[in-house]
Amino acid sequence: MKKELLKKIIETKRKITVLADESTSVGHKSTLIVFLKASVDGDIENGFTVELLREILIGLCSDGASVMLGVKSGVGKLLQDDFPGIILWHCLNHRLELAVDQALDVTGGTKDFQAFMDSLYSLYSQSPKNMQQLSECAHNLDIALRRIGKVFSVLWVASSWRAVSVLTELKNLSEILQNRKTTLPKAHDIMKTYVKRIESFNRYPGQHAVDASQAGK
Repeated sequence: MKKELLKKIIETKRKITVLADESTSVGHKSTLIVFLKASVDGDIENGFTVELLREILIGLCSDGASVMLGVKSGVGKLLQDDFPGIILWHCLNHRLELAVDQALDVTGGTKDFQAFMDSLYSLYSQSPKNMQQLSECAHNLDIALRRIGKVFSVLWVASSWRAVSVLTELKNLSEILQNRKTTLPKAHDIMKTYVKRIESFNRYPGQHAVDASQAGK
């Protein structure tokens, strides 16, 4: 099908548009995505007419890049010229990401921790031998390995309240273990209980996550 479409586009010399974007994975592998749009059997049919858009188009939300929200020639400005009633809005999720990035920039300790985690991830992800040794150690300790992505992103912000719940449980566990009256058998049972409670956050949110969710509503 792909070869037939390309052959037909070349033979008929149809007009095409190309959209390309590059992204880098956690493993530092660059990937280029190319999206090609062409009219093969006739003219491209748009689903919305200008007259209809003037009635139903109410706004545009995007990141804060100048190409999108530039005052003079941004996409939003060009749309406002044709549709004066629309509202231009800088995506709040993108603003949140920028705020987190700026906060991390002025917090020196997080940079060192991020560099350490990236180096540790690369040490195992880029070496099958090291990964095999890590898997063997996890098997011997009866621990399940889980792959994680980068922490310092919007995903981290979305999971921050779950992290607070986990830290609260760890704080309580630490205080119990520091109690001189806690025996080794009792400490072992308590640790098993707390591990189960922390694992349950994968299925049921903690109190901090519940409070944050209710506040958002």
